[in-house]
Amino acid sequence: MLGLVGLAQAESSVAFYYGKHPSVRQLADFDWVIIDPDSDFMPVHYPRSRAHWIAYVSVGEVTQNRGYYDYFPKSWIMGDDTEWNSEVIDQTSPAWPDYFADQVVAPLWKRGFRGFFLDTLDAYQRVTTDPKEQAAQRQGLVRLIMVLRQRFPQAVIFLNRGFELLPQVHAQVNGVVVESVFKGWDQARKTYFDVAPQDTRWIINQIRIVQQHYRLPVIALDYCDPQQPACAQNDVARLSQLHLIPYVSDGLLSVVNGKDLSR
Repeated sequence: MLGLVGLAQAESSVAFYYGKHPSVRQLADFDWVIIDPDSDFMPVHYPRSRAHWIAYVSVGEVTQNRGYYDYFPKSWIMGDDTEWNSEVIDQTSPAWPDYFADQVVAPLWKRGFRGFFLDTLDAYQRVTTDPKEQAAQRQGLVRLIMVLRQRFPQAVIFLNRGFELLPQVHAQVNGVVVESVFKGWDQARKTYFDVAPQDTRWIINQIRIVQQHYRLPVIALDYCDPQQPACAQNDVARLSQLHLIPYVSDGLLSVVNGKDLSR
């Protein structure tokens, strides 16, 4: 079934749901649930839930529909990501880490989210290829993660990949998410695809480093067409064999255990 999560690494389970109206009944049995905070969900209303409710937050990019966009200094924009219709944030801005903690994360903590999934950590690579500029961007990301850990010491922090940051921040985070190990989603073309074998080999090598060197759990997020449930079943089995915490959903992350909750 699409969205079926296999068990791995202390038998933890995870779900991703980015729809507007998350169903507590469908999601509460997972250990970790990553939610788009622009939904109407308020974790503070479910203090006894087994699930740890984790907010998706974009670190490297911002879209105009985000609530903090209007107050966001536009001088911090360094370029565009046309695929996702978003703007890439300059991580070297000295005030950015505190702004992010105050204006993005703190309101989510107040709503009851007790974890944060940090996405778009490599967005700067779309704008600059200069090694020195890229190194400066990475240092800015490291500062931001350090600030979050200092300000929210009890928070669960997951990185979306962020492999190049782990030498400095592995002790500050709780796990790593990797997308598209075997099955992917092309946002521009709105199509599902099989990941090229060489790309799968590369990501598996990175996963091994995270698992063996940094001793962090790795969550695998793959994508399958909801009309092909066997795809998800087979993919969960393959991901589980790699000792990953697997989750397979549709391209819009609106499906849980084979049910489309967006309707």
